[in-house]
Amino acid sequence: MRMKLNFERILIVEPHPDDGIVGAGGTIARIKRENPTCQIKLIYMSPCTEDPKNKGHIEDHRKVCKFLGIDEVIEESMPRDSYLENNKQEVRDILWKIREEFNPDLVFCPSSHEEFHQDHSVVGECVETIFRDTSTILAYEVLRSSNFNPNFYVILSKEDVEKKINVIKCYKSQLKTRPYFFSKEIFESYLIMRGAQAKTKWAESFKLIRGRV
Repeated sequence: MRMKLNFERILIVEPHPDDGIVGAGGTIARIKRENPTCQIKLIYMSPCTEDPKNKGHIEDHRKVCKFLGIDEVIEESMPRDSYLENNKQEVRDILWKIREEFNPDLVFCPSSHEEFHQDHSVVGECVETIFRDTSTILAYEVLRSSNFNPNFYVILSKEDVEKKINVIKCYKSQLKTRPYFFSKEIFESYLIMRGAQAKTKWAESFKLIRGRV
């Protein structure tokens, strides 16, 4: 059954800049199209600026968020590689503050069962802890996700797909250094594949962690 995504306050939680856009960019475009007055906040935990391949990535990410109509971007500055894993309480404290101030009814996050990257699984776990009794939680899929078994599909229109592809093109730093991940063909193929699973043309897939309607 297809339904409107009538959420009023949406939070996108990213371990690193771009994770949430990669996993849910088309869905965010659809939500904004169907409900232009909704409020969307995005937070990333680690900017990964110590990696020379990410030069200019923060600036690209800010442009993407503005293009998608995200109202506020919260930028944390935690180091990458094991910091999040060893400082879960700090992550939970940050998320708890956002919950108290913003009270989102929908939260996007990475999967807590992600085996490829511990930062993703840690952030997903912390989101589930903080928002389990207050929000609908959808775990998004990133290209390198392992052990990802979706149970929730968001059908996308041609307009939504084009918007996602256009925002991916804005990540010029990643297009240059990681073309094997950031390409029009890769993202289109994922949207078509998940669409076929949902018996439609294009879709993004998620793991529904908690649902409140």
